[in-house]
Amino acid sequence: PYTLASDSERCYRQLLNASLYPYWDTYEWIPKESFCVFPKWNTTEFCKVLHARPNLTKILFVGDSIMREQYMALVGLFGWYGNKHYIFSEGDYTICKTNHTDSSSGIHVRYQRDYMLDNLTIEGGWLPTFNPQLVILNRGIHYDSNRTNFDNEISKKIADLQRWHNSSACSTHNHCLAIWKTSVPGHPRCYIKKGRKITKDYLTPNNNITAMENLVADSSLYKDTETYKKWGWWAQKQQNEVVLKKFRKSSLPFLQIMDSYHFQIARPDGHR
Repeated sequence: PYTLASDSERCYRQLLNASLYPYWDTYEWIPKESFCVFPKWNTTEFCKVLHARPNLTKILFVGDSIMREQYMALVGLFGWYGNKHYIFSEGDYTICKTNHTDSSSGIHVRYQRDYMLDNLTIEGGWLPTFNPQLVILNRGIHYDSNRTNFDNEISKKIADLQRWHNSSACSTHNHCLAIWKTSVPGHPRCYIKKGRKITKDYLTPNNNITAMENLVADSSLYKDTETYKKWGWWAQKQQNEVVLKKFRKSSLPFLQIMDSYHFQIARPDGHR
């Protein structure tokens, strides 16, 4: 429902012939399953849901630049306009105010950049400092070729979140919630142009998930092998599966998954 002011993250920027290639915000995503519905964005209804949650006054987004985009998209729906450089200087943003002249009447939203989620619960870390009741986090698009290291790292994150949930800030009302967003890879060859002729591979959305996965896995489409190895876009599906398995095994009711992989891989992005 909200398109970022910066279009550097999208593979369909600057389409020169809108009649042939309509802007992607004109597309409507329709789930295959009839029981699943994507409602139109409604600010009032969204705020009703948040206010119905007991004692919710603070929401924290933690992760890399991909999570930053999630934060920017949310506050953009409430009138914020700026770019990534403004986030850190402006501090918190208030949404869902019950009194429009009083910022304390709303819910405070903050973003903290932390690639590997190393500073969640340490002294002076994001959770004990801000004391949110809702945290939305993602480890980011940072590939670890060592499966054992990655397994251990995710186990540590779950332990960190459980420690936060058991803290006095949460246990008093038992109302804290953590939402882990699965990682979605970028797509190679987003910005290929010759003069004023578009030569991109992504002029419309693609409903074939297998085709998109094969494209992301094709090392020949990357400008250099270092980019291919460093970000490991082709490995995000497998790393997501490790995370999902561990979260389900933990059986902790306050840990929820926002599985965005299959949905968003169909919408090509060039964000690295």
